[in-house]
Amino acid sequence: MKNIKLIKNWWSKVVNSGRMFSSLPNDFEVIRKDLFSLEFPVQMVIDERFLVEAARPKVTNEAKEVKFKNISTWYKGKTKVEAINVTFRDAIGVSVYNKLDQWQREHTDFATGKGGYAATYKKTLILNVEDPTGAVIQKFRLFGAFITSLDGGDLTMENDEIAMVKMTIQYDSYRMEF
Repeated sequence: MKNIKLIKNWWSKVVNSGRMFSSLPNDFEVIRKDLFSLEFPVQMVIDERFLVEAARPKVTNEAKEVKFKNISTWYKGKTKVEAINVTFRDAIGVSVYNKLDQWQREHTDFATGKGGYAATYKKTLILNVEDPTGAVIQKFRLFGAFITSLDGGDLTMENDEIAMVKMTIQYDSYRMEF
């Protein structure tokens, strides 16, 4: 490794410090956590502007052990996609909670007690990760998505915060298109 002698300077303590970091942002653009959208089927009319939080797909592969005498080897068992937690701001008129509750009624109708068919309540959702200009740089198509929990959020007289709606979505599989 080359020995680089750092020369002290009055404004940065070391002259070469700028060289270490100055090219970093110019070589690539980082993916930001706040630039994303979740698209629901058009007939659900859920506006992505109310989305606050989501996550990219998470996959786990079971590790299965094969024992033989003094050693163990491993192979991949079942693959499972993990559920995604999603948070929305709620609004008057276009109530996100109302629209998600309509989707929930496709799962189970509380008035009659009847359950729904998977062909009705399972949806394909699209999670987009965007660059600073709004162009989609990663697209995840979530197949067979359905609600595993729907939480209308707390209401309190103690503050004037925005009402939030939380839900957990389980899905069968996904495809990262780009």
